[in-house]
Amino acid sequence: MIKLIVRTSDGEEQSYTVQKRTAIVGRGSSCDVIIVAEGVSRQHLKIELARNGACYITDLGSTNGVMLDSKRITQNQPVLYAPFHALSFGSVPWASIETNMPADQSLAAYRNVLRKEDKSGEIQLDIPVERVTPRYRTPVVRDDEIDTSPERNIPWQLLGIIAVLGGISYYFFLQ
Repeated sequence: MIKLIVRTSDGEEQSYTVQKRTAIVGRGSSCDVIIVAEGVSRQHLKIELARNGACYITDLGSTNGVMLDSKRITQNQPVLYAPFHALSFGSVPWASIETNMPADQSLAAYRNVLRKEDKSGEIQLDIPVERVTPRYRTPVVRDDEIDTSPERNIPWQLLGIIAVLGGISYYFFLQ
């Protein structure tokens, strides 16, 4: 089952459900999902649901194209779609595709299609992945890494003594 949710330029949301693994979207009467909107071709795009749960979209040679994450996809070439992608076509500014698979299985299918195993056995991703690091990182220190020797604590002890003496001198002499 494929469910296409479309938000038109005037903000109206429409939902279309197709009980097949392949759906043709366009304004033509032969399409599975008929969307009469400016800029939508007679046969605009094809949505395919693979057996492993991955979802593919194909631009069927439309004039105004299919945009995935604000980038026009190549005509007549299936492109992997995931629920977090921003999809638009013709004059339709926003669309989303849902399947009858739970979200975690759908994303797992998406990841599995992107992965390939090289000869070393390591998994490589076909797309560039940005490494995300936490903004504030707390260093992890194990107990055996803490140096408690007196030589290491002397600078801190001196700073403590200087701070106490500074406070005392301020209190007694500068007031």
